[in-house]
Amino acid sequence: MDASSNDAFTIVGAGYRAHQPAIRKKGFWARLKGKPTLSVAVFSVIALGCLFSNLIINHDPAELFLMNVNEAPNAEFWFGTDSLGRDIYSIIWYGGRASIFIGLMSAAVITLIGVSYGCLSGVASGVVDSAMMRAVELLQSVPVLLSLLLILSLMGKPNELTIALVIGVTGWFALSRIVRSEVRQIRNSEYLLAS
Repeated sequence: MDASSNDAFTIVGAGYRAHQPAIRKKGFWARLKGKPTLSVAVFSVIALGCLFSNLIINHDPAELFLMNVNEAPNAEFWFGTDSLGRDIYSIIWYGGRASIFIGLMSAAVITLIGVSYGCLSGVASGVVDSAMMRAVELLQSVPVLLSLLLILSLMGKPNELTIALVIGVTGWFALSRIVRSEVRQIRNSEYLLAS
């Protein structure tokens, strides 16, 4: 065979032809795959339902319907009733609203205390910083559940606000340590030392 020939290799086989991939348009669900669009939409519907629960509930969540105890889902009680006759559909939406409030409020308290304490500890001198971090370690060594129960018993009757404050007051320790280490790192950066 001639070295300059392009026929050095010949593809053989029954009915051989070059593969031409078919170009297909992606369907609606295939375009959503891997994107958070659907989950964000579902979460938004649930969050809005919880926030505006007083508009969509069909019974008072605390009311007892003793004639309808442990009832299966029906036209009057969409998710049924529990062993005390309370409407489960209304309880879910009302409880979701309380959970969202407690979560956001406690996150705000944790952020406020943790960032402030961590920044103060990060810019303080070595002795003060060491004392502040030992105090955090001491507080962090107490079990969180025990702290929560103790503080809640001292505050009296718990409501959504007090629960959020207690969770915030007992949950800022880890954030303060992270903020302190970042402040220490930035404090020792070359551009700050040069200025």
